[in-house]
Amino acid sequence: KSGAWNRVSFQYGMGHGYNFKLDIPTPEAKEWKIGAYNASDIYRLRVTESASFPIGKFNIMPLFVGEYTSFDEDKDIWIQVGVRPQYFITPRFSLALDAALDYVNLESSMSQPDNSTTTKGTMGKVTFAPMYSLNGPQLRAFVTYAFWPDEFHGNVVAQEGPSQDWRESVNSAYHDASANSGLSMGVQMDVWW
Repeated sequence: KSGAWNRVSFQYGMGHGYNFKLDIPTPEAKEWKIGAYNASDIYRLRVTESASFPIGKFNIMPLFVGEYTSFDEDKDIWIQVGVRPQYFITPRFSLALDAALDYVNLESSMSQPDNSTTTKGTMGKVTFAPMYSLNGPQLRAFVTYAFWPDEFHGNVVAQEGPSQDWRESVNSAYHDASANSGLSMGVQMDVWW
């Protein structure tokens, strides 16, 4: 048994389920809208391809994601290619390097809240992560270096969080809107069953 695998997925969402979540408007909403768009005019297609190739103490994992979203006349495109080589020092402890390039072309006001012109460009990231596996769950430390073009100044910020005040304080304290790169680090643990 080689342990190699390959996965391909296709997703299609439309209307209020275009983002693969079910966002149903409240009964008070008179129109089925998402931002400035009619929900019936929105759809998204996402295709993913991932694989794993174990070779001795190494494992190589290539990745591809392609996503096309139509907001009536406006289109958003996201393409990602990446690779994750991993070296197993022991069966439980490994070192991983994760590198990816993303190309985005954002036309919609959902992606451009200030209704600015199209933002497009290529971004990238490299992550180094020592990992310890507990028969499924993993504990990992990570350091990530990311870079992006001038077109994304001011757009690389916290989009989610407990409150608007929290997001604004995090973005003002930890974000330089003129930066073209950034560094993040931390510890993660995932659990699955």
